[in-house]
Amino acid sequence: MTYSESDRNQMFDFLRSKYQNPKDIDKIHEFQCRYDQVDPIHWYTKDWFLYNDLNKALRDYDVTYLYAIRVFIKDLHQQIVRSHMKSKESTILKLYRDERSLISRNKTIASLGETMLCCMQGKWDLAVENIEEVYGIKTSQASEYEPISLGKGYLTIATIRFNQGRLSDAVSSATKAYELLKNHPHLAPTYAHIGDLLKKEKNFSEALNSYGHALSILQRYLSSTNSALLEVPNIFLNTHLAYAYESISKLLYKQGDLRGALENLQHTMKARLQYLPPTDLAIAELHTRLGDLQVSLQRNEEALSNFERALVIQAVSLPADHLDIAETHTMIVAVNCSYNDIHFGLSQWSGHKPKMLIDQVPALEFADNT
Repeated sequence: MTYSESDRNQMFDFLRSKYQNPKDIDKIHEFQCRYDQVDPIHWYTKDWFLYNDLNKALRDYDVTYLYAIRVFIKDLHQQIVRSHMKSKESTILKLYRDERSLISRNKTIASLGETMLCCMQGKWDLAVENIEEVYGIKTSQASEYEPISLGKGYLTIATIRFNQGRLSDAVSSATKAYELLKNHPHLAPTYAHIGDLLKKEKNFSEALNSYGHALSILQRYLSSTNSALLEVPNIFLNTHLAYAYESISKLLYKQGDLRGALENLQHTMKARLQYLPPTDLAIAELHTRLGDLQVSLQRNEEALSNFERALVIQAVSLPADHLDIAETHTMIVAVNCSYNDIHFGLSQWSGHKPKMLIDQVPALEFADNT
């Protein structure tokens, strides 16, 4: 059975309808933009709702959920089958809860499917050992591997250690990956990953430096005419560019730098509009956040413009009684009350309508002064 692009989009739409938390919505957008059929196990092993909810759906026979994400399940199954076929000539690995496997050190001991099983059982150290064997890390075989492959191995270990809660080890592995991948176009996500880990450890200044490195690399690639660099898809560059800008914006906001937070969030919007339609709800959510920052900076006219843009997009995609629409109306009223008379602001509550027609939404452009 094959699946079309429409089937994949239905899966992403289902996930958006199921999860309303802004952090989850951001993860779903990352999932959609970076989803790769060759490596679906990457998403299954991430510490987020997909892993927990898929396992729960399998236990409870939740047919609705399983059918909605059938594309992912099929791709995951095919990857495990491919990994199994590649490992047929290797020593068979049998894993039992609370028991270690006895395997020859001279052979590759794990495929990606076996590593996933280790993670599912909480056998974090064994999962790391498997990855080290697969990529020849800490052995004489290491020199036989390409730096990119070794770097991917260290990144996988960093992800495992992060999910295990061993942040310092995760930072160490991610840093080793950086050393191996420092001349590769995919270095930027490594910097961003290091920034995430440093942020978890409350080391905000170093986290900002890491996000800044990611930005400089991505910006250089976007402006490069080097044919080798141009092989990196723009959607990859803009997705990570948006993530880095947004991460910086959040950190600056925590530090009280509202102007810096606003500037970086504006850059986030521009990057996301490179790979998302202007009618996407994620764009509406960014308009709302821009408006909130502009209100804090007393830039009410710009804030009102962003809230109205958000309202237009929400009116297309959400039911009229949706809570997000009500909250946007509330913000519009609050702004009107702040720089007009109170009666004028309140008069907008019951009869406020978006100033743009619905059929104008596809033509929305992100103005430089938002």
